[in-house]
Amino acid sequence: MRKICLFLASVMLVTFFCQITLAEPFAPMAKLNGQGLKMQKLSGETEAERLQKVPSMEEVGVPPYPGAVIISIIIDESGRMLPGLNLASTDPPETVRAWYTEKLQGWRWSEMLGLFHQNEGELNVAQLMTTPTVNVMTEEGKAIDMLFSDVPGVKTRIQITYQPKSN
Repeated sequence: MRKICLFLASVMLVTFFCQITLAEPFAPMAKLNGQGLKMQKLSGETEAERLQKVPSMEEVGVPPYPGAVIISIIIDESGRMLPGLNLASTDPPETVRAWYTEKLQGWRWSEMLGLFHQNEGELNVAQLMTTPTVNVMTEEGKAIDMLFSDVPGVKTRIQITYQPKSN
């Protein structure tokens, strides 16, 4: 009987750890350049800790653009605004925007704000912090988060805010 209990406990532990490791990360993190590595060292954060911050695809609920890498993660501890991700792509903004137009079925396009959103009707500025959005824009590599990342040939920034879904 003891052997059966130990066996079942082992199976449960293996199942638990497999489920944790099977959660697919949303997208890969961009490699850090020299400045980024210095900042990481100063902060005391390990690479493993940096990678642990990446949410799963299931949690974000929005598809990542193929080949895009995460350059920064935004988490508001106060809970007043949705978490967000900034990604970079070497494809032109028009190509990325067309891809999201096809993939984000049921989302609306805000002409005024130039982004996709899940709000009913037109989105206003006050709702930006609490409404899931996808924003695609030109990126020249000069934004502050790009100063620490190694993304040669970057052309597009993708900003995603999302309502976290449980894994």
